[in-house]
Amino acid sequence: VRDVTFVIDEGGQALVRAVTMDGAKAIPAEDLRRRLPIHTGDPYSARALSRGLDDLRELYAERGYLSMESSTPKVSHDSGDNTVDIAIPIFEGARVRVEFSGNVEYDDESLTRVAGLERVNDFALEAARDNLIDFLARRGHLNATVDSPTQTTRDEDVVVAFHVVEGPRYHIDEVRFRAVEALTSAELYEQVRTRERGGLRWIPLVGLLANAGRYDPDVFLEDRRVLELHYHR
Repeated sequence: VRDVTFVIDEGGQALVRAVTMDGAKAIPAEDLRRRLPIHTGDPYSARALSRGLDDLRELYAERGYLSMESSTPKVSHDSGDNTVDIAIPIFEGARVRVEFSGNVEYDDESLTRVAGLERVNDFALEAARDNLIDFLARRGHLNATVDSPTQTTRDEDVVVAFHVVEGPRYHIDEVRFRAVEALTSAELYEQVRTRERGGLRWIPLVGLLANAGRYDPDVFLEDRRVLELHYHR
C-alpha cells in the first residue's frame, strides 16, 4: 500500500472586477446590480452568481417580463491581478399584461395574484386558470367558470386575458349530522370548523365566525378527519 499525497496551492481568491448585463434595456442597470448578490470588489463565487441569475429572473417577473431568459454567464479571469469580469447575457422577451373581464366581486389585481402566472406557455396558462377556479370555489362560487385565456399583442406587450363568470355565491345555512348516537349534534358541531351562516354573519368577528357560512372544501375534509378521530378516542 502506498500513500498518495496531493499538494494544493489554493492561491488567493479572485475578486470581481466588473459585472455587465448585455441585452438589459427594460430595467435600469442599477436596479439589476442591486438585485445581484455579487458586486464589484467581492470575492468571486459561482454559487452566488447562480443565485443572482434566479434573483434577476424574479425581478423581471415582478415587472411583467415572464419570458426573460439568461444564458450561461461569461466569466473571464485575469491572472495578472487575479480578478474576474462577469458578462451576463439577458433576453428580456415581451412584457406580459394579465387582464380580466366578467369579474364583479374581485378586482383585477387580486385575481392576478391568485392566478400566479409565471410563464406564458400552455401548462402555465392552464395552471393559472385552475388557480382562479379553485379560488372562486373556496369562496362559495361553486359554479364559477373561467374560459381558456386568449393571447394578443398590444403596444409590443403580450396581453393574456381571462374571462371570468363568478356565478352565484353559495352559503352554508345549516350543518346536519346523521346517525348520531354516542354524541349529540351540538357536541359534534363544536368539533368542526365549518360554520352555518346564521344570524351573526353581519358582525365583524374574527376566528371561526369570520368565515361563517362559507364553504371551503379543505376545511370540510379536515372536519371529517377531526370527527373520525373524535369517535376513535
